[in-house]
Amino acid sequence: SPDFGSQNIVTTGSVTGNDLEIDSGTLSVDASNNRVGIGTSSPSIKFHVVHSDYEVARFENTNANADGSYIEMYANSSSPADNDTLGLLNFKGNDDGGNITTYAQIKSLATDVSNGSEDGAITFGTRENGTFGERIRIDSSGRLLLGKTVTKASDGENTAKAQIESTGNCMLDIAANGTTSSSYAGLNLIRSDGSSVNDH
Repeated sequence: SPDFGSQNIVTTGSVTGNDLEIDSGTLSVDASNNRVGIGTSSPSIKFHVVHSDYEVARFENTNANADGSYIEMYANSSSPADNDTLGLLNFKGNDDGGNITTYAQIKSLATDVSNGSEDGAITFGTRENGTFGERIRIDSSGRLLLGKTVTKASDGENTAKAQIESTGNCMLDIAANGTTSSSYAGLNLIRSDGSSVNDH
């Protein structure tokens, strides 16, 4: 066992050069590539966790206050630019050919990095028929954009909070789940005071 001085730590692993292996992959440090692995002896990225069950990680906050667990993604760029990606959540799996494939993604963007007037957006992407693309965007004003990435001020769209664009004929389908004659599909337009503008 390696000597940890006065800490009295006993390991069931080995130290080879600057690498550290504890309990056959429970914790591994690849010093030559500056990587740490949990559940793997060969981490492929900076921090690589491998587990055969679906419960892989937990971040637990025991403070007795209103704050919950906090995870931060910080793009510490010395030359930030508009539309820089700040963070990504990629949802990956294998295809039937054994290729690692991104099937869905959540991305955050710094759409304007001007000091004092910064803007940000979050996007949602999916893969369809082998091609990956952005499907939904929430822009800096809280507008929900489906099938489009920017508003068209020339069309007066810049004030609409929900905007849908499609190359097909059907852009919005509202269906009732009932099968009786009293069931109907409708769209109720409400004013800010709660009164109805119209039913469609």
